[in-house]
Amino acid sequence: MTEDIEHEARAGVPDVGADEYTPDLLTDLTAPSWSSGTPLSLGTVNPRQVTLSWTAANDDTNIVGYRIYKNGVLYDTTFGNKTSYTATGLLPGTSYTFKVEAMDQASRTTASNTITATTPAMTGITISGVPASIALGGGKKQLLVTAHFADTSTEDATGAGAAFTSSQASVVSVSGNGGITGVALGSATVSATYNGFTSSALTITVKTPSQTTKVVDADTYVDSVTSTNANTNYSTTTTMLIQTDGGKQSGYLKAALPTLSGTVDTVQLKLYVASAQAGADLLLHGIATDSWDPTLITAANQPARAFTDVDAGDLPVTAGSYVTFDVTKYVQTQSDGTLSFRLTMVSDDNPATVYTREYTDINKAPTLIFTTITP
Repeated sequence: MTEDIEHEARAGVPDVGADEYTPDLLTDLTAPSWSSGTPLSLGTVNPRQVTLSWTAANDDTNIVGYRIYKNGVLYDTTFGNKTSYTATGLLPGTSYTFKVEAMDQASRTTASNTITATTPAMTGITISGVPASIALGGGKKQLLVTAHFADTSTEDATGAGAAFTSSQASVVSVSGNGGITGVALGSATVSATYNGFTSSALTITVKTPSQTTKVVDADTYVDSVTSTNANTNYSTTTTMLIQTDGGKQSGYLKAALPTLSGTVDTVQLKLYVASAQAGADLLLHGIATDSWDPTLITAANQPARAFTDVDAGDLPVTAGSYVTFDVTKYVQTQSDGTLSFRLTMVSDDNPATVYTREYTDINKAPTLIFTTITP
């Protein structure tokens, strides 16, 4: 990202500095000059970007900018006090020519030498992210595609258009974006193809699952609509009121991890929606802070939102039905034996209520479902 003469952001868009001011032809009498014949040099070269640097040009008045040319075409401009530039959005395994023009107050320009940069080529791809054994009917797991380059660098290519295949789709199903699901007992191999490269096959075995359910140990909500509500604890209510992400009402749930046998394949949180306006949704985050007390928490002292919060999804909801979140990713980040969740919504003022563990029907209480397999 660069800036033009008026400090506006520019990136790969030709923006000639001379159109930003009135040329001074009376006091600026000579064109810019370089102290050497090869002022432009090549810095770091990556698969998708190249860094250029040059010595400052000289002029009888002032250097107001530098024009960057790629393959003979004006690519960008930068300020006269800049002596480096990073060209981005390049293609791996491709040669590019670059030159720089120094520009003075009278719009006179003098070009630097021309240099050639060849970006490192892609050398192959690998896939990962899915364990060798998964549960029959367990949650969907995401294959990750990594591109490898000649300079030993790597790049996440999962969402870049890779194609995925399964040797037995009736056993291991793979979606168009690399989502893996065990649909029958047995084994299959999966692979990915991207940019002319095919990964080594990954063998996945689908095993018989076991399930353990646990009603959350505590749940409540907080309400910031009024100052009185903001200091009120609602832990004894039979429903959590959820309305508007970032304010008003948010739910909180907490549970200790049960003792489990085998390897955890999937963890889900199932909630029963008691009521919901049309267009309502629920947004769930796993949070690292477990110190909140369900009998004391209020909107005034609730845990602050943090970058460590793990997004477990935003799902549409309807009254009188269950909604289930996959919280496996969050559970895998926790090592203290306690799980905490924050429940909010994205939609604007489309409230929903969720039954709590205090509701008379325990089957509608918030419940964690742990799916495990024997390695």
